[in-house]
Amino acid sequence: GLDGALIEAIPPGVDTPTPMNRQAARTWFGQAFKKHGWRDGTPLVSFVGRRDTAKGLDLLLYAAALVRRRGVDLQLAIMGPTLFGGEYGTMLRQIATNLRLPVIWQGKLSDNRRTKVFAASAALVYPSIHREPFRSEEHTSELQSH
Repeated sequence: GLDGALIEAIPPGVDTPTPMNRQAARTWFGQAFKKHGWRDGTPLVSFVGRRDTAKGLDLLLYAAALVRRRGVDLQLAIMGPTLFGGEYGTMLRQIATNLRLPVIWQGKLSDNRRTKVFAASAALVYPSIHREPFRSEEHTSELQSH
């Protein structure tokens, strides 16, 4: 029975970033990643997260190559840390090279830089190949029946 205007959602343990203007974020991204192949005016599709085999980044590379071959120009950025050494990253770079797919690669990002990447991106993708630990539709139905 509370007025919705009186309720504020606070993410648990996560600082809420200050929103950034998309054009300012794209300008920042262009300056920060120009030497990595940034092309101003081309949509940016980004993955920002842990880079490991369960995340399906190899599938993301194949999908991006297919989309580009269908005539949709895009830029792909894969960013984030890895917990298992550099082998997976090396393999991903080899796949991207074989697909002739330019990718902007970056390791771990600060919270500030992550916010800017989110704002600069036309789309964020998370191609996980395993069930994420979020509530499934099946679990939701089970909860509603109780």
